[in-house]
Formats: sequence, structure tokens, C-alpha cells
Amino acid sequence: MLQKLYGIPLYPLFQALTVAMVVVLAKRFLHQAGIGTRHALGALALYLLANFVAAKVFYDVFKSVQPWSWARYVDLQHYFNGGFWGWLLAFLPLAGLYPFVCGVSRAGFYRAIALLLPPVIAVQKLACFCSGCCSGVACSLPWAVSFPASSQATLTGVPVHPLQLYDALAACALAAILFWVDRRPGWRVFLLPLFVGIYAAARCLTEFLRPAFQGSLSTGQKLELVAIGLALAILLLGRGPWRRLLESPLQIC
Repeated sequence: MLQKLYGIPLYPLFQALTVAMVVVLAKRFLHQAGIGTRHALGALALYLLANFVAAKVFYDVFKSVQPWSWARYVDLQHYFNGGFWGWLLAFLPLAGLYPFVCGVSRAGFYRAIALLLPPVIAVQKLACFCSGCCSGVACSLPWAVSFPASSQATLTGVPVHPLQLYDALAACALAAILFWVDRRPGWRVFLLPLFVGIYAAARCLTEFLRPAFQGSLSTGQKLELVAIGLALAILLLGRGPWRRLLESPLQIC
């Protein structure tokens, strides 16, 4: 496992790469839908807010053992101490509201979000692999990896499941599925619920291999099951209402 490249930590480098990817991919996919370039910056703003602010708050609420305090969020050092979780819980609702607020094509915007998220998530997981966070339980499989004591891994010095790589591969597979579905115009409007359902299912499965799993469903798994249920409800029962929602002239402002 490589933590640094020429003395530079790889985790922030990969995270910086995801920021660039959001801008480039959003610009490309939004342009294909006839949506202006400035909305790629809007997608970036949502990403930064969710991934680096909301994810920090969610981690402190659901994962951290430190006493809760609003004061820490005005201290920039707090954001460099590690501990981010659940950014999609903030990003997806914000992205869902964005086209209503800004008056852009909902179908085009949701397509862009669904297509850009899997590659971004894959790179995020590579960042986690380099730092050691989000690793799995001990195992004796040939591809098991050992993280050093200097890493952020829960278990160090013993072979563990490289869950970060599992999640990265799952994101790549999801990207392939979505690009395949995108070639079928009649199904393009369902790319976002497809992303939500498949991603949530994959994450729910890998949660069983995390050290935090104690024999009962975690908070994350419960949320993921809700997401799977919502996605299935749209895909199996609500395709008509979903199409009308994306095509109607409804606008918040």
C-alpha cells in the first residue's frame, strides 16, 4: 500500500482529483443535455458542500465518540483530522432539488449526476485505500492487505479485506451498467434511481465485512435498505410518475 508519492500524501491528491473530475464530467454530460457550463460549477459546489462539510458533520454525529460542538466547524484544522462519512446523504437530495431551483432540465441534470458519480466514487475509494480508512475485517485470502500502524486502518499489521478496492471495483461495474443503460433512450430518465439502488445494494453487502459490523444492521445499512426500497418503488411501480416529474414545468423559483 502506497501512502505517499515523492513525499506527498496520496489521500489529498486523490481527493483533489475527484474535484477536477466532478467539474470535467459535469461539464461534459450537462453540455450533452444543453445545460450551461455554469451549472457544472453548481454541481461542484454541491459536491464540496456534501463531501467536505456535511460528511464531517455526519461523521461527528454517527461515528465519532467526541462530544458534540458546533464550534469545531469554524476550525479548519478539524477538517484535516480525518473522519468523513455519508456525503451522498447530503449530495443526492441537494442534487435532486438543484434543477427545480435553477430551472434546468431535470432529466439532463439527473443523467449527468448519475453518470459522473461512479467514477468519482471509485477514485475516492482509492484515496481511502492509500490512507487505510474504510478497510475490512481480518481474512486469509490471497488478496488480503496489511496496513501499517501509521495508517488510519482500524486493524493494522494483519491481513484484512481491502474493502476500498471492492467498493472501487463495484463503482466501476456500476459505471459500465449505467453507460450501457444510457444507450437506451427510453431508460435514460431512470439512471439516477438505478444508480441509487445498485450503489446502495453494493454498499449494504460490503458493510458486512467492516470491523464495525457487530451482527446487526448498521445505521448505514438501514439507510441503504431505505434507498434500495425507494429505487425499486420508482423502477417497478413509479416509472410513469417519475417521467412526469422530470418532464413537468414545475419549478420552485
